[in-house]
Amino acid sequence: MTDTTRPITRTAELNDKVFQLIAGRDSIDDKQFAAPLLYSLSNYSAPLGKGILKVGYICGQKEEAWRGRARIVLSPTTRFST
Repeated sequence: MTDTTRPITRTAELNDKVFQLIAGRDSIDDKQFAAPLLYSLSNYSAPLGKGILKVGYICGQKEEAWRGRARIVLSPTTRFST
């Protein structure tokens, strides 16, 4: 698995992390899985990877990142910026 202790710097690396975290799940709302992805996104400033339609956060609501049929549900208490 990609190292979650350092920022992601390449689009391909972000895509790899998304796929590793979803790993056959339909949704991820557990902090165990969301935290590494959010940490990486908080340190990611380039355009998001090919095929990722939406990654974001709106205060008080759940946001979702879509990749094909996979959905990543981000906690409304988690904050990050891209």
